[in-house]
Amino acid sequence: MLVAADVLSWAAVMAIPGPDIVAIGSQVARHGHRAGFATALGAALGVSLWSVLSLVGISALLLAVPALAVILPVLGSAVLILLGLLALRGAARPAGGGGVRYVGEASAPDRASAWRSVRLGLVTNLSNPKALVFFTSFFTPLMNHYDGAAAKAAMLALLLAVSLLIFSTMSVVLKAASSSPLANLPAVRFLPGAIFVLIGSYYLADALGV
Repeated sequence: MLVAADVLSWAAVMAIPGPDIVAIGSQVARHGHRAGFATALGAALGVSLWSVLSLVGISALLLAVPALAVILPVLGSAVLILLGLLALRGAARPAGGGGVRYVGEASAPDRASAWRSVRLGLVTNLSNPKALVFFTSFFTPLMNHYDGAAAKAAMLALLLAVSLLIFSTMSVVLKAASSSPLANLPAVRFLPGAIFVLIGSYYLADALGV
């Protein structure tokens, strides 16, 4: 029962709209399912890294160096704003004119393009300032429910699988939404970039106590 409750609460948090979902949606709308799934994989890799850092004691590091609790969110917010600005620049370029499709980078149906999508998902997840709070205040207490390395490893593997499933499902859902006539409006191309800038600005103001 405890495992089921923890998995459901984890899944609910992973499904909350945020930078990861925006990144997945933008890639799906511009490049299709494969790019969406690649971005979802990158976001899941980010979750994996945060999870490992939490398990090895990132909370202790923050206690030892309190300044990191401010520096890391500020840096993450700045990265989100930069991603948003690059996305806006790419959206402003004429379609079919060699315009930038991927957050300021050219797109191509090859492995390099898939890697760019994975990288976008990874960078977006790692730069989310709220991830630091989430993994220290939610993930760490959750993992304390389980004793022993084997139990923790099994639970971590399950949670990461759930994360990838949620992100991949979002890719499918957002692909369906991108087929809507509204998705073809020119202004919609600017929406992901604008959302990144707004979220990054909000997190930056929060980190600086503005």
